[in-house]
Amino acid sequence: MRKLLLVPLFLLSYLPSFAQYELEINNIRARNEQNGLLFNNTMEFEGGFEAPIDSAMHTFYAFNLWVSGLNSASNPKAYGTKFLQSTGETNRFGPMMDSIYYETENDIWDRVWNISREEIENHISNYDIAGYVLPEVIENWPAHGDISKGQAANLAPSIDVDGNGTYEPTLGDYPSILGDQAIYSIYNGERFNENMTPMGIESHVMTYAFDCDEQLENVIFLYAKHYNRSNTSYSDSYLGFYADLDIGNYANDSILTDVD
Repeated sequence: MRKLLLVPLFLLSYLPSFAQYELEINNIRARNEQNGLLFNNTMEFEGGFEAPIDSAMHTFYAFNLWVSGLNSASNPKAYGTKFLQSTGETNRFGPMMDSIYYETENDIWDRVWNISREEIENHISNYDIAGYVLPEVIENWPAHGDISKGQAANLAPSIDVDGNGTYEPTLGDYPSILGDQAIYSIYNGERFNENMTPMGIESHVMTYAFDCDEQLENVIFLYAKHYNRSNTSYSDSYLGFYADLDIGNYANDSILTDVD
């Protein structure tokens, strides 16, 4: 298994509520879909990056991470989507795995993990106290995959208190996140649209924000890891993103990257 790119920019069957998809802290409400689409509400066909919060104004309609590269035959390959509302254009939920398990595992991975630092700190202090109720998101944090099904052994970041290599929240283990609230998602591009050939890439994305003073009240952070789970090595690889901005007139919005 080879890690392709690392870029700082964000089990029981479980159907999360609408709010579970939203990063809601400080002055921004940002929606994260389990299939990798960010800042879009696919249920309502509208933007999902509300700024300022409760204003009904969305500065993004959609946002998605893209990866491209050349295979050993110098043929270009790409991994990325736009809206995920078009027929046949979609990612698979969860990590890469043996194909026979994708449908049976679908309900397990058809979600995001929305968690706060307050929940984690409360768990650390009270996990061994009688009457403590373990939050679902901590109980079912996807720290490890099932290697018997072809999933990677290590998935979402977590703290293994006793160092035994097993995620056991009832014994004090807990998720490791950035910021004061975070949403974690895992998806891959093995099911894709007719215009792109799958690259065998698995994406782990964490969006997060801090509950602090005005310096960061309008800031959302994005941390992403892309793993090459295929048997193909890629050269001339690029990481970028698709951004559909809606600042006033959607037809004249631009975006700038400060490389330095």
